[in-house]
Amino acid sequence: MFEMLKDNFESKIIEVIPESSLIISDDKKVDIIISVMSLLRNNVSSWTERAFKATSWSAGILISFITFWIINGKTIPLMDRVLISFGIFFFGIFMQFYLFSARRAHKGNGVAIAKCEVALKLCKKDFYINETIFFGYSGKWLNSKSLTVLQYFSAFLTLFAIILILFLH
Repeated sequence: MFEMLKDNFESKIIEVIPESSLIISDDKKVDIIISVMSLLRNNVSSWTERAFKATSWSAGILISFITFWIINGKTIPLMDRVLISFGIFFFGIFMQFYLFSARRAHKGNGVAIAKCEVALKLCKKDFYINETIFFGYSGKWLNSKSLTVLQYFSAFLTLFAIILILFLH
């Protein structure tokens, strides 16, 4: 392992790391992997929670804006409606970028969790439980369906708001 560090890092960094500190027992390796798995699961949960909050706030802002627009009832010139529609469009695009990032983070953390499960041999038959596997491993981490639904919902709401503003007098 120390040779691998020498090949991949500058000599200044290698001098700081004593060779004896790189010897880790198997129990410690398992503890480290389990700790990493719990951090990754927390990341998945927090990204999903933040995506729900951001989508809820975005929907609330758009619905409030549309409601005010309908209740106010004033006729606004077409050019002003087009400018407002562009603003809502860019707001929706930023929301889509955020939700895309949340989905990407969810998948990346999920892949790392799956790798940890493989490293602990939790997917190997007869390793922990007789004649069965501890975790089923499909070889890939599934995308979050809830984040996909949030993306579609946000896109639909943005499109609906733009159509209402452009065509509602």
